[in-house]
Amino acid sequence: MRECTAEVTVARWLLIAAAVALVSPHLSPAPAAVAAQIGLPGCPTICGDVVVPYPFGFSRGCYLPGFDLTCDTSSSQPRLLLGNGTLQLMDISLDNSTVRALGPNIHLQTSGKLAYGYSGNGTWGGPGWGLGDGSPYSLSEWRNEFILWGCFFFGELWLAGSDRVVTTCGSVCDPHEPLPLLPDPDKINGNKCSGTGCCQEPVSIGRASYDVQLNSIRNWSPDNEVTARYIMFIAEEGWFDLNRISTKLSSNVESIPTPVVLSWEVHSNTLQGPNATRTTTTPANAGMGTKATHTFRKDARRTDIAETMIITLKELEKATNKFDQAHELSHLGHVTLYTGILSSLHTVAIKKTNTMEQREIKNLINEVAILSQINHKNIVKLLGCCLETEVPLLVYESITNGIIYDHLHAPTSLSWRDRLRIAVETARALAYLHSFVSMTIIHEDLKSPKLLLDENLNVKLSDFGASICAPVDQTGPNIYNCVHVIESGYLEPTYNSIGHLCEKCDVYSFGIILIELLTRKKPGSYRSTHGYDLVNHFIALLSEHNLDCILDPQVTREGDGEVVDVSLLAAMYVKFIGEKRPPMRQVEMILESIHSAKEYGSSDMTDDGYEEDCNWGIDSSAG
Repeated sequence: MRECTAEVTVARWLLIAAAVALVSPHLSPAPAAVAAQIGLPGCPTICGDVVVPYPFGFSRGCYLPGFDLTCDTSSSQPRLLLGNGTLQLMDISLDNSTVRALGPNIHLQTSGKLAYGYSGNGTWGGPGWGLGDGSPYSLSEWRNEFILWGCFFFGELWLAGSDRVVTTCGSVCDPHEPLPLLPDPDKINGNKCSGTGCCQEPVSIGRASYDVQLNSIRNWSPDNEVTARYIMFIAEEGWFDLNRISTKLSSNVESIPTPVVLSWEVHSNTLQGPNATRTTTTPANAGMGTKATHTFRKDARRTDIAETMIITLKELEKATNKFDQAHELSHLGHVTLYTGILSSLHTVAIKKTNTMEQREIKNLINEVAILSQINHKNIVKLLGCCLETEVPLLVYESITNGIIYDHLHAPTSLSWRDRLRIAVETARALAYLHSFVSMTIIHEDLKSPKLLLDENLNVKLSDFGASICAPVDQTGPNIYNCVHVIESGYLEPTYNSIGHLCEKCDVYSFGIILIELLTRKKPGSYRSTHGYDLVNHFIALLSEHNLDCILDPQVTREGDGEVVDVSLLAAMYVKFIGEKRPPMRQVEMILESIHSAKEYGSSDMTDDGYEEDCNWGIDSSAG
């Protein structure tokens, strides 16, 4: 018991360190503290419609180093410019240390023709824009989005000059449309982009410049020598509204001015403004964590929940009525997930571990370490922790619809359309973990009870306690010692003989989830009348064209030819030999295409060839 108590103490201190590193309020005095006079004596402070407060300025001797601007009066309406004039400043805020600017979309160096292997490379920002090394400006974290408008493209945003991916998104369209393909705004559901015709993802890492890559995700024939049509933006969050800009997108995409939000910091030791001598401690040219210490203060969506990650036990007990069973979302092993409403009126999910086993403590520490470094809309976000209990409690974003497992195996299940979308969103999360973070992350414990649903039935992949990290550029096979045993039914079949897990193990577990979505059978307990487990029975029926004998009748009624497509993919993902399974990035792209075809109603495949002879025997139970 003493050893476990020591482990809890270590865990508590590590969690405190993580919380401080991530969300301590920025203690340096902000330039907003400068007195009421907004400029130095004798300095102009107006350019067109923009107020220019100190430390900014556009006349000699009126600004701090790095804050010099240009007031262009060559036209009837003066413009406030940064750098070489690429960016036009529209607003300067001292309160939250940001500026709002208009800039161009992302220009790529490409072949210009839409043929097999089409790709392009470009940049955003840099010294010419006034965003070079030593500059006080960087793209504001969480206030901007990476947007791709086009058909059958996959875009990647990288930290300039590095191999670290910031975010990615892919966009597909109706494959039957004539070339050159350009998305039809009328065929996109809602004002936001979710991968059909366009896609958009938040930019979570603020930098002065980025590298951009664009790749075709459709095997165009070399005969398709037509001009590719697409546009890529980094834009202020909320600006990309299809109802507002679809006409411009369809006409002259190159001329759309794009608003962005930049953060700024004073790098000198003293602000020598009017009536103020204020010191700062923000270092110039800081590394990856430059703004990590005040992310919550600068990100309204996160600061709404708490000023820091530390949340009191009293607050959580009040939110859950002292962890009453009525607030219970799910219970799995030693872990119970509760829902509650904080005093700020924000709904959160709270993970309570009901044990002090050494493995559970290590898992808790591992989860905090991983979730504090990644960001993806289909991965649950860690918001805080409570350190007053024997085993610390973790607090996550709101997850109000429980786990996919419960929805699948309830009397009234999810629609086939929702299940297909769930498969796509899960594949996106896994592809991100395997390919688009600085350390490859293997989930290791992937199963439907780990897939949560928010109020809009969006997938939130959870529980990273058993996950494994490894450098993406390591040499040798991507295999890692396993410290956690996956639930029977989802486990890589060769694990017991080889004793380790790898990226393809996640692919296998994902294939099991696909089969579960198709059949509503429980992978761990299913047995046919001939003794087959779920995987072997599914593969046997698929090979004999008797798939309808195991499919959920709801899937048969609501689905089309894409049901066969997904079934064939599931069989590929659960191959016994791991090397024969595709990587998750390829899995994601294939499922994105199938999902897009389903959304457009363009799938012309049928399953008429499947026989109705199911006499060779299956378990007639639902599970």
